[in-house]
Amino acid sequence: IARRQRQTAENPVLHAGQHALEEESAMRSVRVWFQKIGAARYISHLDLSRCIARAAQRAKIPLWYTKGFNTHAYLTFALPLSLGFYGLHESFDFRIEGEISNEEIKERLKKALPRDLPILDVTEPVMKASAITFASYEMKIDCDNPDELSEQFQNMMKKEHLVVPKHTKSGWIDLDIRSEIQKFSIEKTETGILIDVLLPAGNQFNLNPSLILTCAEKEFSFSKQAEIVRTELYDSSFKRFV
Repeated sequence: IARRQRQTAENPVLHAGQHALEEESAMRSVRVWFQKIGAARYISHLDLSRCIARAAQRAKIPLWYTKGFNTHAYLTFALPLSLGFYGLHESFDFRIEGEISNEEIKERLKKALPRDLPILDVTEPVMKASAITFASYEMKIDCDNPDELSEQFQNMMKKEHLVVPKHTKSGWIDLDIRSEIQKFSIEKTETGILIDVLLPAGNQFNLNPSLILTCAEKEFSFSKQAEIVRTELYDSSFKRFV
């Protein structure tokens, strides 16, 4: 009889598992698309994460929090942006609980975030961040003689090798970046030149566009400041990250 009573008694482990499944089914991930412009481009990645998490709390978005002793909102960025760079199509993912539409999330975040972090859209995640393989950038350079500067960059890109020092986790290495540049185009503007490049990006290998400027310093004593804008992210098939 005692054995039968134990078998029919509620199993706390099973109950906890069912509760976890119910919580998981009520939780969903969303992808928020935004821009990082103006003064916000000087915000570090850590401070940006804190800014967005606090804005989501002020906007009363029902965030899902991790369990354990150090609970925090689940928030991940597709590919963190280098300090000082503009980002025209950036994204982060977070998990939410409860009933709230993507449009409502979008409107609430718009009101809670500063104007230099405008919200573009809120969608369901399609690709994993690990799929990111390339990134496109624009480099805007003001100068007095755009014809001369344009020719200097074009002549540099005709070279078979472009070796620059690059800092890695194991120290400094000499890296030949010429073969890694997937696309390079240049056009003249009213105030200077505009360089459009497509470079490797992602967790496996990430090539900072500022290394092209480092090459220019070495090749023809380039010393101008450049405004660098990341315009888009792509997967290995050059499909836009969504």
